[in-house]
Amino acid sequence: MNCFTLTAIRKHLSYNLAVQEKIVQALFIPLVIGDVLHLSLTLWALGDQKFDFASWSPMLWTTNLLGLSLMLPRMAWHLGIGRYVDTRDGSQTRITSRITSLKELKKKSECTIINES
Repeated sequence: MNCFTLTAIRKHLSYNLAVQEKIVQALFIPLVIGDVLHLSLTLWALGDQKFDFASWSPMLWTTNLLGLSLMLPRMAWHLGIGRYVDTRDGSQTRITSRITSLKELKKKSECTIINES
């Protein structure tokens, strides 16, 4: 479900990165909390066998590694690694979009001048 949601957000909100960021944040906050709690409770339930990796079953290895592999990219997103941050990247994006819109406006005006001749 996450893949479908994130794909839809990126596709349909690509023009509004600030809203896209807020929606993804609302999705990732509960997921990160769930990941941290799940790994914490799993390790807490192991008691003294917590660091006895040789005695871990394949299911326990899968649970912990899968939990970590899902949690780390979500934590990286919250830290701002590899994502758009409006407060950090917003001014650059606005400048770039203004330059792009000015270029498009210039092309349109050139086309109308050529068409009128």
